[in-house]
Parts: sequence; C-alpha cells; structure tokens
Amino acid sequence: MKHLLILICLINSSGLTLAGQHADRLKAQQEAWKKSIASELRKNYDQAITDLKDYTSNNGDKYNAALRLGWLYYSKKDYAGAVKYYQLAAKNSQGAVTPLLGLMNSYRAAKQTKEAVRACKSVLVLDKTNYTATMTLAGMLYDAKDYRNSGLQYAKINKLYPEDLGAMSGLGWCLFYDCLLYTSPSPRDRG
Repeated sequence: MKHLLILICLINSSGLTLAGQHADRLKAQQEAWKKSIASELRKNYDQAITDLKDYTSNNGDKYNAALRLGWLYYSKKDYAGAVKYYQLAAKNSQGAVTPLLGLMNSYRAAKQTKEAVRACKSVLVLDKTNYTATMTLAGMLYDAKDYRNSGLQYAKINKLYPEDLGAMSGLGWCLFYDCLLYTSPSPRDRG
C-alpha cells in the first residue's frame, strides 16, 4: 500500500511537471506569434520571419507556421519563398484551400500564369464555387484572350452573385469579344 501511494505521488508529480512544460511551451509559442505579427505590422518582414522561428522551435503547428511564412514571403515580394512555404502548408494539410490560394496569388504575382491557372483549378477541385479562384481564373483567361472559357467562369459567379458588378462586366465583355471572334468577316469575305 505504501509503495502504491509513492507510485501515485510520483506519477502525479511527473504529470504536473509535463503539464508545466507544456504550458511554458504554449506561452513561448504565443509570444513568438505575437512578436511576428508586431514585426509584420511594422513591415519588417525579415524580423517577422525570424520571430516565427521561435514559434516553430517551441513545437508550434507546422501547417500554421508554413502558411504564415508563405504570407510573409509574399508580403516582401519574395514569390519563390512564398511558393515554397505555401507548398509546404498544402503538404501539411491535404485538402486545405488557403495554401492553394496563396500559391495562386504568388504565381500570379510572379507572372507564372500556367502555374497560377493550375493552382486555381486545384482550389476549384476542392471548392467548386470558390469566389476568389473563379474570379482569378476568369481574369487570367480573359487576359489570355480565351473569352469563351473566361465567360464561363464569369457566368458561374454571375449566377451565384447576380449583383457582382465585376462578374457581370467581365461576362459582358467576354460575350462581346467572343461574338466578335465568331462573327467577324474572314479575310476572304473582305474582298
């Protein structure tokens, strides 16, 4: 009986020690996150990235750390760095839309249109009515003069949000240009 009480006391005290260590680690994570946000607000992105290392060294969530690092690199216009961390976030949380939107924006900012379109389509596989991905895809297709497919994307948004003037205008211009492409006289008909 005496040994049982000693064993219970040892287990209890070691549990309290582990709980205390966990609380200390959690507090360190919170402080590092707050410091990173404060540095970002001062537009000191390099310091915000450094501050985030304290978060990860205290066993901070890998997905959130990668997602935040993607955002910080994007904010400092280091699009290759942003892509690296958004890809890591996507890997850490399969099926999450946010890192794919980050990839889409990073590729678009870096003028890597093919990759941006691929990222848009990846978002739309997971969330087929995602407003941001659909409007971005519509805009990129419009810029590429693919008015028919751009119009299909704008029409999808226009159906869901009939009051959306951007989608309505985009659809109108797509219909106008698509109609011109198919009703313009051929060089042979011009005489």
